[in-house]
Amino acid sequence: GVYLSSAHTWFRPDPAGGLEIGVDPLITRAIGAIGRIIPPEPGEQVAAGQPLFKIERNGRSITVPSSVTGKVVAVNRRLQDQLGLLNSDPYGAAWICHVTPTSIGSVTPSLRFGEKAILWLESEFTRLREFLSAQVAPELALGTTSQDGGVPSSGCLAELDSAAWSAFESEFLNRK
Repeated sequence: GVYLSSAHTWFRPDPAGGLEIGVDPLITRAIGAIGRIIPPEPGEQVAAGQPLFKIERNGRSITVPSSVTGKVVAVNRRLQDQLGLLNSDPYGAAWICHVTPTSIGSVTPSLRFGEKAILWLESEFTRLREFLSAQVAPELALGTTSQDGGVPSSGCLAELDSAAWSAFESEFLNRK
């Protein structure tokens, strides 16, 4: 019941014409136990391609861009005290903010829903495995054993340096 964007956010339209927004499991799987989310403020104007919120773990962060232009009307304050919801209920109680869009036309063609969303997310996990292999030094066993087709372990990105976090952000969140 959600639409997935190429920035690994999901959208659920609400009856008032707004969008409930959260992150898909690729981000939470890569980061693992998230330490903090820095959401936008209610009333803030957001623009497609510009920062929407930050996710932090152990002093490192990634910035998740907005896929829509609009106004933030609500933030999930409950999530600040219950970050585990990002893993246990990523498409439900773990919504991050509500945005009333002023422009969604530019993102609509790239949104995925249903079977198309499932297949795309599966291919993104494959890309994540390939990305991790490229980040790991060749002498480490992970580089030779991670290509077995399994899902990357939770928190795999947290084991890598800041440069890998920046590369992840560029490769997976800032794609057009």
